[in-house]
Amino acid sequence: MGINHTGTPTILGNDITKWENTYSHTFPGPSPNSYNISYLDSFRIANITNIPNSISEKIELQSELIINPFQGVNNSPIFQFNPSNISVSGGNIIYNPNVIEADGDSLFFDIIPASAANYSFPVGANINSSSGIYTMPFSQGKHTIAIKVEEWRNGFFIGLIIQEMTIDTDFITSLNEATLFNKQLIFFPNPTSGNFTITQLEEFAGGNLEITNLMGQVVFSQTINASILTINLTSQPKGIYLVKINSEKEIVVQKVVLE
Repeated sequence: MGINHTGTPTILGNDITKWENTYSHTFPGPSPNSYNISYLDSFRIANITNIPNSISEKIELQSELIINPFQGVNNSPIFQFNPSNISVSGGNIIYNPNVIEADGDSLFFDIIPASAANYSFPVGANINSSSGIYTMPFSQGKHTIAIKVEEWRNGFFIGLIIQEMTIDTDFITSLNEATLFNKQLIFFPNPTSGNFTITQLEEFAGGNLEITNLMGQVVFSQTINASILTINLTSQPKGIYLVKINSEKEIVVQKVVLE
């Protein structure tokens, strides 16, 4: 098909490797026409709660692209926040992918079965069809979901993407360690090269912010004295870190990936 491909691995530490793959191809036509694009790989992890024998199952990413010169250029939606950006509120896991779309097209979100044998939806799984915010009742474990995002322009369907991901709640030991004040804190960028910002900290003023590695070692700590804080972890090795934000009433736990 004349597809050009480049792939770059980034070692994040803690036995985690991030792959970024770029493919380029010129579609010969005819136009308008619909093209299905999929990528299948064997990077699915073990011990996923809702996929039996998950390590033997492949993971698939899919996209449908409609090339139509009368509709103009089409950029696919982008998930800005990966599934490590989760919170728990009111007994529910909350994941906001914060999807952006450069062309201003209307987006419609749905959850569909993942591409694995004997897949089952997480109990109580739900997604807001307009915002893309995913919720499910809190339970510990690794839960795989597939989010479908449709693009619509001027009343016409112009494409979709299907993003499979695994939400890992094993690092949360109880509901009390991940309760928010009815709104989600914002961590960005995440993943980060070392510096990241946390916003919406008003209710936590006077509390403590503590960052630990996955071995439980404290690598950063400070009192929360502003509604926005910028954290510098450039001196730390690549890997996953847990940010714990304490107030008199609540504790919030958030994963941050340093790459």
